[in-house]
Amino acid sequence: MKKPFYIIFTLLFVASVGVFSSAFTPAKAKIEVSTTSAEGLKFFTGTFEEALKASKKQNKPVFIDAYTDWCGWCKKMDKSTFADAKVIEELNSKFIVVKMNMEQGEGPGIAQKYRIEGYPTFLFFDEKGKEIHRIVGFVKADKFITESQTALKNFVK
Repeated sequence: MKKPFYIIFTLLFVASVGVFSSAFTPAKAKIEVSTTSAEGLKFFTGTFEEALKASKKQNKPVFIDAYTDWCGWCKKMDKSTFADAKVIEELNSKFIVVKMNMEQGEGPGIAQKYRIEGYPTFLFFDEKGKEIHRIVGFVKADKFITESQTALKNFVK
């Protein structure tokens, strides 16, 4: 008599855990936005150190788009701000552009070293790796261009 009770109790418990855990798990569909992966931007391929060397050689600051795969606002930046023709022109012509996942490769080390606490975060560096400007969170295209120009002013040539 006790054995069927325990089996039924166990099945009910397991089923209720599944229902309640899904009820308290954030719904990703609410924040995710499909992305075009910032088409048009010319991303530097290589390590952070290699980007700094390119910065010195080309006399341009390094721009890092610090993102994560789960960040809805990062995807919105890709789809809107980084799809804007003026932003694409600004970044491609005046910066070494790096898109770096902060949970893969050298990303976690960069996130820790530069104390990235939220996403998206946009970092600007001189050729020595000194942070010269930072933007945190989603920004529209016009504001992004204004902020990138601030970074250029901070870039000592």
